[in-house]
Amino acid sequence: MIFEDRMYRYARKVILIFTLGSLTACVPFPTKNIDTPKIEGNIHSGTGGLSGYAVYLAYDVSDACSSNEAIEAVTDLTGNFVFAPTYEWSLIRWAVPLDGIAFFNLCVVSPSGLKKWGYVSHIRTPSWAPDLRLSCNFEALSSNPAEMAKENIYEIEHGCRRVQS
Repeated sequence: MIFEDRMYRYARKVILIFTLGSLTACVPFPTKNIDTPKIEGNIHSGTGGLSGYAVYLAYDVSDACSSNEAIEAVTDLTGNFVFAPTYEWSLIRWAVPLDGIAFFNLCVVSPSGLKKWGYVSHIRTPSWAPDLRLSCNFEALSSNPAEMAKENIYEIEHGCRRVQS
């Protein structure tokens, strides 16, 4: 009898949690969210790929070189770089679409220390973000990150363009 009473109270709590969760459009179970999709790219100039360039990538910032949360890659002999996807865990799963436009800032630093910036936007959700392939012309990248704050960030692709895989 005591066991049945406890089970009844437990079942009521579970039903209440799921009911409240559905009213707030979230479901209470752990979910692996994509923080950054896989991004492959190439840094080049008119003479070909640029080797040994540091590439910093940060989400929702105007200067990835100054961000503590930036991830880093270095170009190989042909100017190619790769950012592996990064993930975060969440204790809830939203039950409504949460797609939106996200933008990433690339800060490219030459071996001599010269910094240039590029901005790339794309559509994503917390649980889905397509892999990106970029081609960036170092000379065409912006020489000042502050310029970007004045423009519509969703239309900016200074120096970098998407490439079909």
